[in-house]
Amino acid sequence: QAQQAMQDAAQSLDEGNTDEASRREDRAIDELEKAQQELEKALEQLRQEEREEVLRDLEVRFRNMLAKQRGINDGTVQLYQFGADKFTRGEHLKLADLSTRQRNLAKDADLLVMECIRLSSEQKGQATETSETGSYGAGETARDAGVKRMVLVHQRPEMDEPVRHAQALHEVKSVYDGPVIWGDELLEVPWE
Repeated sequence: QAQQAMQDAAQSLDEGNTDEASRREDRAIDELEKAQQELEKALEQLRQEEREEVLRDLEVRFRNMLAKQRGINDGTVQLYQFGADKFTRGEHLKLADLSTRQRNLAKDADLLVMECIRLSSEQKGQATETSETGSYGAGETARDAGVKRMVLVHQRPEMDEPVRHAQALHEVKSVYDGPVIWGDELLEVPWE
């Protein structure tokens, strides 16, 4: 319609009727503005539909990840309740499977939130040696999974001592070369 109004305005100009040409140009401008508004509305609707689709896909991925993580956690709790000192070859195989599943879940993550309960040298001989992650284990998990960044959480209180804190970061960074953030209570990690 705008194109027709522009053609009509051109014809009116050719005929020397400037008033009619001006009215037709105004109509052409109104039609163009109306078409622009309709296009903007259609584009916004498409963008909204695309955002909703992305959010639906993310929700499905997060629910799937959560279900897998709960399965890993449940398996870990079962092994912990059994007692590491009573492990047979079967329990060691279950533990290895849980470890593999955990690494697979973290594969190529943008951000891995990983426990670092204590220094690896303090891990040996602990009743929870096979169910908790020390500093080297945290670094190895991040490295093996190929994550982009890692936040260390769930540290024992003594890990906040400056020497232990520095030693833990050193151990993690000796096996993982990505950025490492020391998680503190109520820490907010920016999404990058």
